[in-house]
Order: sequence, then structure tokens, then C-alpha cells
Amino acid sequence: MKIVVLEPEEPDSTGAKKIGHISALLKSSGHQVLRQKADSSMYAFLLKNTPDVVFNLASIYGWERTNLVPAVLEIAGRRYTGSNLLSLSLARNYTKRFPLLLASGVPLVEFKVMKAEVAAVPAGFDFPLTLYCDGVYDEMTIKNQFELKKALKDYPPREDLVLQKIITGDRSSIYILDSAPFLPTENSACLESALKAYALLEARGLARFDFIDDGNIYLDEIDLSPDPLDETFLQTASKHGLDEIAIMQQLLEHAGQDLPSPGRRGSYLHKKASTPLIIIRPLEWEDPELDQILEIDALCFNEYDAYTLEDYRRWFSYDPDLCLVAVIDGRVAGDVISRIVDGRAELASMATHPSYRRRGVAEALLAETVRRINARGIPQIDIEVRKTNFIGLSFWKKMGFEKIGEQHSFYGDGETAIKMRKTIK
Repeated sequence: MKIVVLEPEEPDSTGAKKIGHISALLKSSGHQVLRQKADSSMYAFLLKNTPDVVFNLASIYGWERTNLVPAVLEIAGRRYTGSNLLSLSLARNYTKRFPLLLASGVPLVEFKVMKAEVAAVPAGFDFPLTLYCDGVYDEMTIKNQFELKKALKDYPPREDLVLQKIITGDRSSIYILDSAPFLPTENSACLESALKAYALLEARGLARFDFIDDGNIYLDEIDLSPDPLDETFLQTASKHGLDEIAIMQQLLEHAGQDLPSPGRRGSYLHKKASTPLIIIRPLEWEDPELDQILEIDALCFNEYDAYTLEDYRRWFSYDPDLCLVAVIDGRVAGDVISRIVDGRAELASMATHPSYRRRGVAEALLAETVRRINARGIPQIDIEVRKTNFIGLSFWKKMGFEKIGEQHSFYGDGETAIKMRKTIK
């Protein structure tokens, strides 16, 4: 098997040694190993050498923009180890990740999301506390009010931050590989939470979930790019008869099992090996599943973007035939709302429940929306997307939308919207 070992541009000394060791392990197993840095030459290198698998160590031993590496690998049509763009990006977005997990029933130590300009110790919270900022590798331990004020000076006033209580207790870890326990565990409570979190974050490949037990069990840390040469992990694996070579082989066998065979180029971010039956139908205002739609909005959007019941009522009054839901096994998996005004269509919002992503729900909703709009002779659809919503922008571009402009201060928090348009043929 031809394997490209993908490494960060500037790994630290420990990471560099481990990358060399993994490369040697793969060679000793009879594989042809090529090494490549995750830099601007990566895409051309992959197209030229057409590896069977990319062993993505860049996202393990590097941080700066390495969450974007899987997108390049998928565009190049290469199978790869580890998680994808969506899950790695969401894992770094603490202000979205924490509420998503908690709302879905995953037990977390108490936390509070707040703006830097108004951040203060919430009622019932005591020092020390942990401070998280989206996209920052290391969280901060805040010991007192002075340290909190000093730390907040480093952030823009409107920056979203997370303050979380610190508790003590017994710690344990569970490793999940492609939605199944990688190592046997008898802790069913932790396993259930780990599997739920794995699914909500749309993880793939190997992931580690750390728990803390102070009489109650909480999910404490998540690593969607865990170090396969971590000493504690290797010791635990050896107790179950797995050495380093066996671990590498397992990771290779599971590389890209949700992707087509190598050789086909294109993005597979939203594709699965099997597709569930998705029923697309108009929303009925007295629909008993209306609460599920509001829940989806709360999980997918921030306070400025999530629609309320009154928002849905208003859009439903515009055009009920263009307010659609996707149903899988009797449950609402996603929704889309649109209207036609001045000879063009406006797509106001589309969301998929995190548990049903990468199953074709968004594509099915959009296809039915386009069909209904096309039947009325409307030639184009317009949407607005947050300028920083890189995943959303990538998806809409893939769906045939093109940028036509920007609108400053479009959102409630002052962020710019990218205006996009799709011409219906």
C-alpha cells in the first residue's frame, strides 16, 4: 500500500520524533511510505503520487489551520485517517460545542458563554475557573479576579468566551474508532456519552473522550485527533493485545470508510456509504414536530441567527409551500424556508440536526426547494451567509451558488454577510 505520511509544516521536536517513528512502523509493515508537509504543495503532491491512504499526522501534531487539511484531502479524492473538516472545526469552536453537547444530553461540568466585554464570574461559580476562546489551542486556568481581568484584556470586546467550573474526581478515557469502542470498556455511562458526542460532532477515525467522576460523571475533554503514540494509550492498548504496529494497521483499515475508493476526485463531506430514506414535505403549522424544528435552529445557530416561533410564523405566512422539512424515521432531521419576492427566490434559512448530517439531508432539502421554485418559472435563488461561516460558504459553493456581493452589519452582532446566488436551469 502506498501511504503518504502528512506532517505539519513546523512540528515540535517531540512531534517530529513521533512522525518519524510512525513512518518507520508503516515501512516495517511492508508499506511504501512518502512524507509530505501540509503546505501549499500538498494538493499537487497528492495528485501526482496518488496514494492509497494519507496518514494525516498534521492534524495530530500541528494546530495552525490543520483543521482545514481534511478538506484538501477530500477535494483530492484521497482516503485519509482521522476526522474531517467539520468535526475538527467544531471541536475548536467551544462556544458552539459546549451548548450543542449539553442540549443533546451529554453531561458537562457547568459553564457559561459570554462576551469578553461583559465577562464576569457567574453566580454560583467560584475560582479557579477554566477560560476557553474559540480557535485557541490552550485553555486558561483562572485563579482569581485579577487574572480574569488581565486575561480579558487580550480579547476583542465582542469575542465569545466560555467560563467553566473546575471540579476534581476520578478520571478515565474512552477511545472511539468509527462509532465503535476501540478498546473494551465496562463503563456504560461514559461509553454512551462518548458515542453520542462522537455522532453529534460528526467525528470519524479515532477520537478520545475524557471523563471526570466526582459522584456524577461529566465529559471533560475531547480530542478528535488523539496521539496514537500517547504513552497511556499504548499501555492500555497493550493490555488488550495491541502493539504499535497493530494500532497503525487498525487506523489504516478504518481510513475513509465513509469515502469512495481512491482515484475519484471531489468533496465527500456530506456523503455516506448508505443513504437513509428522506421524506421531504411542507411544514404544517400545527405540526406536532414544530418543537423539533426550533430545537434544530437552537443547535445550529447562535443567538442572532436562530429563528424563533414568530420568525417561522412570519415566513410560513409568506409561502407555506416553500417551508419544507426533511423527515427520517418519523423525526424531523432538517428544514428550509424560502419565499419568492420581486421575481426571485430568497432562501432564508436551512439547517440539519447534528445527528443527521452527512446523510444527504441538506442536499435533499435544497433539491426540492429548487424544484418547487423552478416550477414557478423563477430563474434564481439568493442567500446570505456569514462571512466567517467557512463550512457554509464551501457547501453553498458546491451547490452551485456564486458570490454576488457583501452586506456589512447584516447580522445582529454586526458581522458581514456574503450574498450568493444560484441560477436555476
